[in-house]
Amino acid sequence: MKKQGLLILTVMTILIAGLLLSENAFAEKIMLNPSAKELSSVELIQSNNDKIILNYNINGFEKEAVRIEGETYYRILLGIEPLSKEKGYPELPHINRSVMIPGNAEMNARIVSSQTEIVKDMPIVPSKGILYRDVNPEDVPYEFGNIYQQNVWYPENVINPLDPYILRKSRGMVVEVFPFQYNPTTQELRVYTNIVVEIDNVGPGKVNVLESTFLDENRVDFTFNSIYRNHYINYDGTRYTPIEEVGNMLIITYDNFHDAVLPLYEWKLQKGIPTELVDVGTIGNNYTAIKAYIQQKFDNEGVTYILLVGDAEQIEPYAGNQDPKYTQLAGGDAYPDAIIGRLSAETIPQVETQVERSIIYEKEPLVGGDWYHKGTGIASAQGAGQGWNGWADYQLMDIIRDSLLAYTYTEVDQIYATTGGTASDVTNALNNGRSILNYCGHGSPTSWGTTGFSNSDVNNLVNDNMLPFMISVACNNGQFPGMTCFGEAWLRATNNTTGEPTGAIGFYGSTISQSWAPPMPCEYHANMLLVNDEKNTYGGLCFNGSLFMIDQFPSAGVDEFEHWTVFGDPSLQVRTDTPSEMIVSHNDIIFIGMTSFDIDIPGLEDALACLYNDGILYGFGYTDAAGHLTIELIEPLNEPMTLTLTVTAYNKIPYITSIDVIPPSGPYIIYSTCQIDDSAGNNNGLVDFGEDIGLSLEMSNVGVEEATNVVVSISSDDDYITIIDDTENYGTIPAEDSVMITNGFAFTVADDVPDFHNILFNVQAISDT
Repeated sequence: MKKQGLLILTVMTILIAGLLLSENAFAEKIMLNPSAKELSSVELIQSNNDKIILNYNINGFEKEAVRIEGETYYRILLGIEPLSKEKGYPELPHINRSVMIPGNAEMNARIVSSQTEIVKDMPIVPSKGILYRDVNPEDVPYEFGNIYQQNVWYPENVINPLDPYILRKSRGMVVEVFPFQYNPTTQELRVYTNIVVEIDNVGPGKVNVLESTFLDENRVDFTFNSIYRNHYINYDGTRYTPIEEVGNMLIITYDNFHDAVLPLYEWKLQKGIPTELVDVGTIGNNYTAIKAYIQQKFDNEGVTYILLVGDAEQIEPYAGNQDPKYTQLAGGDAYPDAIIGRLSAETIPQVETQVERSIIYEKEPLVGGDWYHKGTGIASAQGAGQGWNGWADYQLMDIIRDSLLAYTYTEVDQIYATTGGTASDVTNALNNGRSILNYCGHGSPTSWGTTGFSNSDVNNLVNDNMLPFMISVACNNGQFPGMTCFGEAWLRATNNTTGEPTGAIGFYGSTISQSWAPPMPCEYHANMLLVNDEKNTYGGLCFNGSLFMIDQFPSAGVDEFEHWTVFGDPSLQVRTDTPSEMIVSHNDIIFIGMTSFDIDIPGLEDALACLYNDGILYGFGYTDAAGHLTIELIEPLNEPMTLTLTVTAYNKIPYITSIDVIPPSGPYIIYSTCQIDDSAGNNNGLVDFGEDIGLSLEMSNVGVEEATNVVVSISSDDDYITIIDDTENYGTIPAEDSVMITNGFAFTVADDVPDFHNILFNVQAISDT
C-alpha cells in the first residue's frame, strides 16, 4: 500500500500587539507623579472567592478650560474614563470596572486605604447632563445647581458598588470609584492619588444569584469565554481553564422565508456551528411567546447566537423596537446572555440577498482583494467637551483611525464635517471597496447627518460583494418598524445591473435618538477589541462594545444597548485583511468505527473545523495554540459515506475538502507526530536559520492488519531547506501500533529563511502489504 500526507514545521513567530490610546488635543496635562507614564491605572492585587483587592493610582489628569459667562472653569479628564452626567453638578471623571464574583455571595466593597492631594483654584464646570444627538451640545447652556452654593465635597461617596448582574454563566458587579472630589465654595479639587479597594464575601447572595457558574461546570462557550476575558478585570485565564465549546445558533424565521434562509442554515452547520432553524408560526409571533421559546432553548441547550429573519411585522421585537431584550435570559439585569441579529426583510428576494452576501463573505472571499484592509470613518464636527472623554465626534474617529492603521489597515478615509465630507465621498470610497465603516454624528431614520448619505445613495452603490461591516453612532438609523430604515437599506441593497449584493455586510444602528456620550465608548471599544485580536465576530464586536458602554454608563448605557439593533448575521466572522490560504494537514479517509479525526494547521489557533454531511454534524471544534485539533466524533460512522471537512479562520480562505469513510481492510499507515533535533546548532529546541536538523517521524498503522517492510520518504518544494536524508525503513508496524525512528531524516535550513516561515513536507509511506 501507499500513503501520502503532509508535515508542516514552523520556524519562528513573534507577535506584538498593543492598545492604542490618544490624549485630548485641547487639554493641559497636570502630572502629580511625574515619573508615571499613564494618567491612571487599576491593578488587580488579589482575587479569589472570598476577597478581591484592587489598587487605583491617579498619577495625573488633564484640564480643559471652559468659558462660562466670562469666567473660566475646568473640565477634568482622565484618559478614557467616563465623566459624571448629573445635570447642574460638577462634572468629574469616575472609574468603573467589572469584577467577576461568586455565583451565590453578597460582596461588600470598601476602601481600606487612600492618599490624597489638594489642587487649589480649580473651578469645575457643571455637567449639562445626558444630551441627545438630535441637538447641538453647543446650543445647550451650562446651569449651576444648588450644590455650587454649598461648602461640601462632591461627590460625597468615593466608592459606589452597583448591584450584581448575571452575564450568561458568570456573575459580576461594577465597582464605581470617584477619585476626584470638588468643593464649590473653596474651589478646591481633592485628588485621590491612591485608593485600595477590598471586595469581601460577606455571606449568601441576595441579588441576581447564580447557582452554577461556568467555573462550577468547568465548561464555557467559546464566544463568551472571550467576552469574560475582556469584560472582567479579575478574569484569569491561567487559573480558570474550563473546556471551551462551540456556541449554538438559533434562527427564528417568518414561515414564508423558511426556504430562502435554508442555505445560510446549512452553511452554519457545515462550518461547525450547531444551528436550529424554526418557523415563528410554530412559536407564536409575539414577544412573550418568542422570548419563552428562546428562554427554554437557553436553559436546556444553551444559545449563543440568535438570528431573527423578517421585519418587525414578521418577527415582533420587544415594545416594537428592542431586539436585545430577547438576550436578557439570566437574572433580572440588563446585561445580555446571548447575541442577537436580524435579517430584516419583507420579501423573499430581500432575504435571499442577505443570505447570499453572508455566505459569500465567509465561504467565498475575493482572493487578492486589497479592499479588505481599507476602511472609512465619517464624523460630525460637534461634541467637543460633551462627547465621551470630552472628545468631539471627529476626534473619536481619528483615534479609531490611528488604531486601524496600526493594525492591518493601509488606508482609512477621513470623511468629516470639518473637511466638508460629502455623500459623493462616501460613494466613491465604498465603490472602491472598504471592509469597515465607523460613523459618529447626527442621523435620521433614513440618513446620516454628516454627508447627507441616505437610502437612495445606498441603493445606487455598485460595490458588488465588497461589503463593509458598520457601527453607526447616530439617531434613529435602525428605526426599522413601519418603514425601511437606513440600516435595513444597507443590508437589502443590490446592484441594479448585476443583481449582486451591495451596501454592507452588517449595520449596528439604533431605533431611537441616541445620547451624545454613552454610545461613543461602545464604538471605541469594539474597534479596540478588533485591532487587538480579541474579537472578530460581528455580533461579538457590537455586544462587547455595548457591555463596555453599560459598565461606563450604568443607566444611560442600558437604554442605548436595548435599542441598538444588529442588522445582519451576528455570528459572521469579519474580515480585515486580504484572505490568505491555510496549510491544513489531515488524513483523507476515516475508517468506519473510528471515534476521532486529527487536523493540524501549525501556529493557527482558534480555527474552526467541522466534519459534516447531509444536515448532520459529526464533529467540530477549535484548534489549540499549536494549531492542533482532535475532532471527537459525536455521531457514529456506521456505513460508507463522504464527509465534508470545512476549516474556517479569521482572515483566511476557507479550506473545504471531502473525507471518505470506508470499511477497514488491510494496513493503513499515517503520519502521527514529529520531533526535531537541533543539537548540531544552538540546541534551543527550535528550527532556526542555518541549522542542520534531525527529524524524527512517528508513523501509525490505523488499519486492521500489520504492515511489513514499511519504507517512509519525505520531500519538499521549499526553497529554504535542503533535505539531506529523505528515506527510512520502519520495518513492520502492527495494526493499531506506532513506530518512531529517532533522527531518521535530516535537512538543512537556509540562512535567509524568514521568521514565522512554514516548511511543508510531503510524507510518503510504502509497504509490502
